Amino acid sequence: MLRAGLVQGDEVASLTGRRVLAFAGIGFPARFFTALEQAGVVLVGREAFADHQAFTPDELAQLEAKANALDAILVTTPKDAVRLPTGMNPRVVNVRLVWEAEPAIDALLDELMSGRSFTPPPRDDRSVA
Repeated sequence: MLRAGLVQGDEVASLTGRRVLAFAGIGFPARFFTALEQAGVVLVGREAFADHQAFTPDELAQLEAKANALDAILVTTPKDAVRLPTGMNPRVVNVRLVWEAEPAIDALLDELMSGRSFTPPPRDDRSVA
């Protein structure tokens, strides 16, 4: 079974112990919020939007106003940051996929690249955290 988990980027360390208003328009925004809390971020607000949200100017103004009122840093995901207008610069926390058995992934990729056929392992929807 191939298992992997999402790990936040190193930039989250600069937010540890700091007040944050996080927003996300991704498939599972609760995962993003939980990961921030697990990293020691003081999450004073969380705003979940629909996946691929096209943020309106009013929504963005409300986010900035709320962050200011809470004396918080506005934080989002890279996926959301690319959809923001120039001039709006929230802090961005990246994530990366980390495999539990990286050598198995390398072997699978080597097999695929060699052109040999392979049988994929059984799918387990819980395999990506």
